[in-house]
Formats: sequence, C-alpha cells, structure tokens
Amino acid sequence: MNDLNLFCTCGEALFGPQWQSEMARALDVNIRTVQRWASGNNDLSPWVFEKLPALLNERQAKLAKLNKLVQGRTSTSE
Repeated sequence: MNDLNLFCTCGEALFGPQWQSEMARALDVNIRTVQRWASGNNDLSPWVFEKLPALLNERQAKLAKLNKLVQGRTSTSE
C-alpha cells in the first residue's frame, strides 16, 4: 500500500466516508490541503504520518471502551 492509499484508508477508518473535513480538523490544516493530498495533487507532508498513530490510538481506545460497555449490556440482558 502506498502512502496515499494508506492516508486515505486511515482517514476513512477514523472518520467514515466523509473523512476529509474531520481529518483536516484533526491535523489542524485547511480542508483544501487534505483534499489535495487525497487526490494526489500535492505530496503528503511527512509529519502527517507522525500524527496518524496518535489519532488511530485515540480512536482505538474509544472503541475499546465502547465495546466493553456494549459487551457488558449483552451479557447482562440475556
């Protein structure tokens, strides 16, 4: 997977199909910057891949907490 595909895949995994505006907010850049990166019109800035792990870890932690809550509900409701 090349950098562009990885960036877009991470964006969609983090924020869903309309990910570009949320990614721009998370990276503190203009949405046009993210759109240019996603379209391949501009090269991705190297620092983007330095910030993505923190965003992915934060989302993973939130999902893990929600998963525990959901699992707790299903095991007690049977």
